[in-house]
Amino acid sequence: MYPIRVAARLTGLSTDTLRAWERRYKAVVPARNGRRRLYSEADVERLKLINRALQKTGLPIAQLAAMNNEQLSALSPQPQYQIDLQPLMQALSTFDVARIESELSRLLVLIPPREMVLQVVHPILQKVGQLYEIGQLSISQEHMISAIIRSVLGTLLRLQIKVSPTPLLLFATPPEELHEFGILSASILASAAGFPILYLGTNLPPQEIANAAQVARVRAVVLSILMQERTATLKTLRSLLPQQTQLWIGAPKHLVIPKLPATIHITDFNSFEQQLLDLKH
Repeated sequence: MYPIRVAARLTGLSTDTLRAWERRYKAVVPARNGRRRLYSEADVERLKLINRALQKTGLPIAQLAAMNNEQLSALSPQPQYQIDLQPLMQALSTFDVARIESELSRLLVLIPPREMVLQVVHPILQKVGQLYEIGQLSISQEHMISAIIRSVLGTLLRLQIKVSPTPLLLFATPPEELHEFGILSASILASAAGFPILYLGTNLPPQEIANAAQVARVRAVVLSILMQERTATLKTLRSLLPQQTQLWIGAPKHLVIPKLPATIHITDFNSFEQQLLDLKH
């Protein structure tokens, strides 16, 4: 549940507009905690639909507020986002942290979480990796943008995460695996798709991951690894997990993943989203 200031930031509307749309038109009716308004994920999505239809059609807000979500979507289909990353890369070359953070904050408001991960964050990371490999980016620049991107992903995850006593998916990395961008991104994609998640972070012993999975009764554990030597840990973790708990391994194609029961090797985000669809059904 989002307080009104967060809901305003997510929808691109002012807090005064949110109050007015509720009071005059019942566009959404947020929950209350004392005097505080609390907006659900569904409230936020509906407000985005109304705002987009308003900008697209100019129809009176009273008329739009009376429509259901399907009618609003038909009035204003989801836009295709044209994203220019060149200003971000130019700001990186001059260590302009303020400009980078300002641009990313602007995109956070305009772009849904899934598109933010797939069309902004990962293209930036790929470009940074390429420039670093050919010596056109310094270690300090790589560290700077990595820290900023980590903060952006953390913000996205906090805004997207569904509060649930029974999370469906657990995200972590095994010991000595400190790269976090993969599982953070996958966590956001899963949460944006409607899955309650449990995010544990990096560098966790198999016993800790298995204990958390068992206590939380998750359907699947999602692990990210980048090095072949980490695969030995997978057998230990698989032996500790309940038989009905799936183990999803996010790893590059060239890594040899042991053939273990209820274990799936996932090599890209398309495959990950397909697994999410399969889990729903």
